[in-house]
Amino acid sequence: MQADSLENLTERFESHGFRFFLSPELNQAEREMLASLVSRQTAPERYFKKTRRRIVMQAGRLIVKLYEFHGLSDLLHSKRYGSREVECYHDYLQAFGSHPGFRLPSLFGYFEKTLPFGFFRANGIVDEFIPGARLLTIEELPLTPPMFAHLYRKGIYHPDMQFQNTLWHEESQTIVPIDYMGCNFLPAPNHEALLIMMARFLKTGAVEESPGRQFVESVLTLLPEVALDHQKAWHCVQALCQTALETHQYHHPIFLTPKMRRMLE
Repeated sequence: MQADSLENLTERFESHGFRFFLSPELNQAEREMLASLVSRQTAPERYFKKTRRRIVMQAGRLIVKLYEFHGLSDLLHSKRYGSREVECYHDYLQAFGSHPGFRLPSLFGYFEKTLPFGFFRANGIVDEFIPGARLLTIEELPLTPPMFAHLYRKGIYHPDMQFQNTLWHEESQTIVPIDYMGCNFLPAPNHEALLIMMARFLKTGAVEESPGRQFVESVLTLLPEVALDHQKAWHCVQALCQTALETHQYHHPIFLTPKMRRMLE
């Protein structure tokens, strides 16, 4: 964990074997509720996701993501989850924090249950539930090209850019990107990373050809510095959508294959 990732999480305590690093914005009742939730002493108001490894739940104004690691394979990859997501949140905050048209949920905390040698038995994050924020519809796809243009210009690559991780807040007319785990800054803007992010976004949204093509053209129109033929870029995105797009290329992404690069020539 990078030290500056926790600099605003100054309320620190231990409970039920967990260490908590929380924002001073949380009151005592919320801190106690959180400790009870992650230790499974209390049920949440609502589950958004519940799998063997990951639980996403709501309690009041809090969204709690709890990652639990059981087998050896889980433990070996445990650093990718809660702790990595806090670092990625700060990357996104640098890129979107003051940009009009976007809103990031506040990060309220991070927690962990550690094991020897830097591994985790469990960890997770606490962020803000934004009332009124909802999943985008396919009809609202034309709202999203500025987000991809901004990601490109900031040099951010998110290997798991899913349609379901982009919300729309009607009242403030803002896009709310969520779930930052795995994003990282590239040494320079990279059009191959952009094409992969667009392909994953379209694939996970099951977007049909006509709106998908319009989406790709809109993104590239916002990026005149990306000297790609729009038709060739669209065919490359289509080809990417037919592949099993890798989601865990966090620190050293592998981008297009030589065959796909030739499609852009």
